[in-house]
Amino acid sequence: MLARRAGAAVCTLVLAAMSLGACARIRESAALDPLRRAPAQAGGEFAPPGAPEAYRADPEAWREPGLSLPAPEAEQELSALVSLALETNPRTRRAWQEARAAAARVGRAESPYLPEISAAPDGSRTKFAIPTATGTEHFYLWSLEPVVELQWVLLDFGRRGANLERSRQELFAAGFTLNRGLQDTIFDVQRSFYALDAREALVRAAEADLVAATSVADAARARLANGLATKPELLLAVQEEAEYAYAVEDARGRAEAARADLARSVGFAADLPYRIRSLQDQPLPDGLRESVEALIDAALARRPDLAAELAKVRAQEAELARENARFWPTFSLRGHMGAQRLAYSGGGPGLPFRRFDGHRSLYGAYLEMEWKIFEGFDRVNAVREKRAGLEAARARLAQAEIDAMAEVWKAYADLKAALRKLDFAEALLAASQEAYDAGLATYEVGLNTITNLLIAQRDLSRGRATLIETKAELLTSSAALAHAAGAMPIGAVGP
Repeated sequence: MLARRAGAAVCTLVLAAMSLGACARIRESAALDPLRRAPAQAGGEFAPPGAPEAYRADPEAWREPGLSLPAPEAEQELSALVSLALETNPRTRRAWQEARAAAARVGRAESPYLPEISAAPDGSRTKFAIPTATGTEHFYLWSLEPVVELQWVLLDFGRRGANLERSRQELFAAGFTLNRGLQDTIFDVQRSFYALDAREALVRAAEADLVAATSVADAARARLANGLATKPELLLAVQEEAEYAYAVEDARGRAEAARADLARSVGFAADLPYRIRSLQDQPLPDGLRESVEALIDAALARRPDLAAELAKVRAQEAELARENARFWPTFSLRGHMGAQRLAYSGGGPGLPFRRFDGHRSLYGAYLEMEWKIFEGFDRVNAVREKRAGLEAARARLAQAEIDAMAEVWKAYADLKAALRKLDFAEALLAASQEAYDAGLATYEVGLNTITNLLIAQRDLSRGRATLIETKAELLTSSAALAHAAGAMPIGAVGP
């Protein structure tokens, strides 16, 4: 008796603890007060419940295991950074995984062509109490039914085929999108590399301008010491020297910003130290070998993003075919096979114990037809929806082709202009350098004014910057034209 009471007390305590826990759970439930987890006011800061640090970004999340990063002391070539970007850039990895997911969806779309087999075992134990003249007789029934069921769609008038075709076209679209993403990554690295190379060249040019300004200031001091110049002339030269010193620091800051942009394009942290090999002495593109019409035709034929849009059109066509197939019935083969095991036993006061055992096989097969006659016009409107989606996809393809032609035309015009400007930029720098050298020489002997010399110095500075920027523009325009035409094979990079 004591044992029973102790057991009942333990059960009561357990039930009470469970009830208290359930009440606390209800009080904390978002169903009662969901706004409690939102910011308290419009200007309030949101903080997640629990541990806010669990939602803080990992500063090393960008670093892939086994990633080989650039050595700080080695000069990185453009081709090496492009190869690194294709492996490390998160955008390319994301597009790759999306293509893999699309391939898995093709496998799922093929699954309905195979039979579906499932196990559905069933077991039970039932107690019966039957009053008799001598007492109550108790019986027990044990039942076990291990059953295997099969369902196989034999004919659906194109539903499965349309789903499979749509998945295939979505896979092709994802693959073409990956290809264009690789081309985008290459072009982004090229553009950032050329920008950084130009910024570093502008730093060197600004330092050369500062040296020239210092030479002018020294010449002004020498002339002032000999009584051949005035104090305002010296102050003007010193002012110009300070402006060029400021320009040096400004150029260095812009170069660091360009360095961070290149690191972003490649796919590593901006604070990682690295160096690049200058392209200032590398040969430049010397002309256009194809007409703009030929480049436009090539872009329409081989750009992966246009192929992706075409695949999306075909996927929409498959969706429309699937909705049309829903008007027809489906025929399926169903079957099951198993066994049933029964055990029946019982007895009572003054009655003999009795037991009965039974066994039988369970199996069956039948052909099932399902044909939905009316669904509230759902299928009719689904066809209208997919037909409109198909026309929208065709319009997106047409717009993408127009955009591609415009990109090629603009890139072609930019490259032609950059080629023409290069000759003038080189002539401008040569003339500016000659004018400055002559102006400085004549100023030192008293045959020129400080004003004319400073003007020549500014022209020289502008000529240096113009040539550097024109070279960068030419390289970028050449890469942009190749990118617009879709003719950027992996690894084929360089000026």
